[in-house]
Amino acid sequence: MGPRLSVADFCNAADEGAFRARPSPSAAYSSYTIAGAVLASDAQTDCTTMFRSKLNLYEQGRVSENWPAIVAAFERTRYRQTMAPYGNGKGQRWLVPWRTVATYNPQITQGTVLYIPHLRGVRVKLPSGQTVRHDGYFFAADSGSGIKSDHIDFFTGLISPRPNLLPGVDGREKQFAAYVVKNPALTAHMKGLHRMD
Repeated sequence: MGPRLSVADFCNAADEGAFRARPSPSAAYSSYTIAGAVLASDAQTDCTTMFRSKLNLYEQGRVSENWPAIVAAFERTRYRQTMAPYGNGKGQRWLVPWRTVATYNPQITQGTVLYIPHLRGVRVKLPSGQTVRHDGYFFAADSGSGIKSDHIDFFTGLISPRPNLLPGVDGREKQFAAYVVKNPALTAHMKGLHRMD
């Protein structure tokens, strides 16, 4: 029915929202994205070990996210194959490394272009291996259960090991300015990059 994943890969894919794998040993790599979680169904695997620290924080009352419910959804995740090279964000928009951000939708709606001056000129490594200087522009095309209030999650691609994010914005305690851009040409360009399935 699809590629075989280890427990760790299945659970991490549910957390990330997408993965790449070969549907069979002789096939080329394909991209898969979350199609939903069927909570009334049996669990596909057990993700409690993978997220033990988050579950412990929830039990201690140190985080507000309902990690038992989140992990239960992870375990029941269903995936679908996608033409998007890195999977789909919210509303089936393609995820684009170093361009896509996940945002808290009541605060920053999907389709919003953001400019983060602190990141202009920062060197980033693209999936092709090329290193470039970022121009500071991002596109809100995803959301997530852990994205609340003024938190922004940057999509960096399917890089392993995961890179240290961007200087000055890595971690929950660091704050930075992000401006909404209302330039129709730039918005159209970003929507084109984040095309929809």
